Amino acid sequence: MSATIEYLLLSKMGRQPDFSNFKSGDLFLDSFTAKKLAKADINNDTRVYVALDGDKVVGYTTMKVFMMNNDEYSILPSKYPRLVPVLMLEQIAVDKACQGKGIGKRLMREVIKATVLINELAATKGLALWVHPSAISFYNKLAFLKIPNGIKQMQDIELILMFLHIDTIIDAYK
Repeated sequence: MSATIEYLLLSKMGRQPDFSNFKSGDLFLDSFTAKKLAKADINNDTRVYVALDGDKVVGYTTMKVFMMNNDEYSILPSKYPRLVPVLMLEQIAVDKACQGKGIGKRLMREVIKATVLINELAATKGLALWVHPSAISFYNKLAFLKIPNGIKQMQDIELILMFLHIDTIIDAYK
């Protein structure tokens, strides 16, 4: 791994980076690499940030604007509208050989920065994501809160909905 990792939006790169050897250790996340990520970005279905070591992808994250049903998930107190605009962090993955080197944290900073920008331009209530049970403590450390009735079955894993309010994000971002 080189000393300099670049963090770029896939849509701004003008080229397809090398996903060929990317392996995070999670088959579900690894299955989205290369063509699927590029196609989703080109189709404007999601935005993809990549962490690059030269032209090799060593990490990525995907996100999109989403409306959460407050009646279903109780993300915010009932005084808020039924539909809550959020930035949804869909996926975040770091190549197994590069884990523990701060790449995931830096990708999260990019997501936080995007959340602040989207809030400035279009108003959002925060950042949401469906978390694998093994990652809950990581997101707890970042001040994400578990949504009590936010549970979703994905294949054989029960994912937990977590949420970080925009006020918490802006306070930390200052």
